[in-house]
Amino acid sequence: RELVMYCDLEWSPELEAAIRQAEEKSIESIPHAIQLQEGVVHIKGFLNKDQQLALWDGIQVSKKYYTPTQSRNKNSNFLKLIAYDYKSQNHLIPTVFSEYAESAMQEASKHCSTIPSSYRIDYITSFQYDSRDGRLTGHVDRVTGWVVLFSLSCTAEFYLQSSTLPRTTIQFVSGDVLVFNGGTDYGIFHGVDRIVAGTAPVHFKSIEDSRVSIQFREVEQSDHRPRKRRAY
Repeated sequence: RELVMYCDLEWSPELEAAIRQAEEKSIESIPHAIQLQEGVVHIKGFLNKDQQLALWDGIQVSKKYYTPTQSRNKNSNFLKLIAYDYKSQNHLIPTVFSEYAESAMQEASKHCSTIPSSYRIDYITSFQYDSRDGRLTGHVDRVTGWVVLFSLSCTAEFYLQSSTLPRTTIQFVSGDVLVFNGGTDYGIFHGVDRIVAGTAPVHFKSIEDSRVSIQFREVEQSDHRPRKRRAY
């Protein structure tokens, strides 16, 4: 804004939007990978604008065949948009999903020797968080297998912690991807503190008040205890 005043230009919402678009274009062309710890890589700006929109379009198509459900944990607040088994429900899953997930895995492997360049996608889920009160309580997945997690629209304040990683909060921006292993032995405790309102890119006008995540999970082993049968 100071630069605009210096150049003797009149500030307007249209000018602000144009500046923001220019900033996004310059940022999205330079993906930047950060290894948070062994086996955990955050790649900023991995998806460009068109890829983000393609991923969101795919989610909207897929959610036509799934009834959205609210989070069951009282300390979390999100809407589950889709949940599909990749093998048995493959016909409901857009091909772009696997293309982006496999590409992200390959890129992450370049920055961490313990991350494989390819993996098997077994399960896909997508969640939508309202920017007013969306959150995800901290947890360890307890499902051994690699996870590729994309974020769309508003920025999430996403935190991670393990025996070797002090609690670390990342700004999980639209187009970013996080790769990690959800197994108990890896112990990656993670969650979402809040969604930062007003941070949605201009190309996500339709969901400017929320953050959408989509994860592509490999399931080698689940450490969740089987549910007890209900007594009648």
